[in-house]
Amino acid sequence: PPQFAAARVSFFATSKAGYVYKFACRLGGEEATQLFITNPALAKAAATEWETETGPEDAAIRLIEAMASDAVLPGYKARAQLSRPRRSGGLEVQQVAEYEGAELTGQAFTLRNIGTEPINLASERDTPAGALAFAYSRDTLAPNETASAFLVFAKGGLK
Repeated sequence: PPQFAAARVSFFATSKAGYVYKFACRLGGEEATQLFITNPALAKAAATEWETETGPEDAAIRLIEAMASDAVLPGYKARAQLSRPRRSGGLEVQQVAEYEGAELTGQAFTLRNIGTEPINLASERDTPAGALAFAYSRDTLAPNETASAFLVFAKGGLK
């Protein structure tokens, strides 16, 4: 009953890695609240370990593969990152996601052909400025069709 309830509830939680955390929560409201707890230091360590074990070239390629399949790599933060669509000639480009690791950042885009002629994406093989790797989900984009594009950059600029 409310007249006997304490103003706080304390409890302990143990992580899969064996860390013990103590929580003290103030009571309030009648609705249930879901709590998600993360430790950014552990995530960064997992991302650093994965990137080191995988190697720089393979890590960039595997990050593109993960983005293309909507997977998340160990220690990476993935978030929807909707930008305003930008137009360049007959191509509309919109960023839809960003993946952040210890040393690499990946960006996923949706491309849409808003022109009247097909666009040959396969002929656009010059790497965008500063990108370590990039890929398109298809080689040719017919009018009004969409495709995905993926870019991988080193954090902090060129390496």
